[in-house]
Order: sequence, then C-alpha cells, then structure tokens
Amino acid sequence: MQKRKTITPDQARQRELLRIIEVADLLGESRANIYLRIKVGQIPAVRFGKTTRVRAVALFEMLDGLAAGTKVA
Repeated sequence: MQKRKTITPDQARQRELLRIIEVADLLGESRANIYLRIKVGQIPAVRFGKTTRVRAVALFEMLDGLAAGTKVA
C-alpha cells in the first residue's frame, strides 16, 4: 500500500485549488468533517461536477480571519 503524500502549508499557498484530503490534512480533521464544514458554509468550496475543491486563497483568508478573532458562521 502506498503512503499518501501530505501537503505543507507553504505548498498549499502556492496552489490554486486544494483537494478535500489536502484540506483535511492541513487542518488535522477528517474528510467527513471538512465536507460538513463546506455544507454549512464554514469552508468556501467550488464544485466541478462531482468534484469538490477548496480555493487555497479562500481557505487561508478564512484561517487568518480566525486567528484575528473573526467568528466563522
């Protein structure tokens, strides 16, 4: 079985779109929890047919807002 490659925050910032598993790795959460956060609007995401991606810029802006004390919906 091949080990999954994790993405670093620096690598993520250089990407346009992130896969759900990459967001889960970055946040230390499960994929199911990431999908739930997307569904309730806590994490902004885009859909391409059956594929869901998270814009890296939007994710880090959200995280920066949390660090600055802004509440997430």
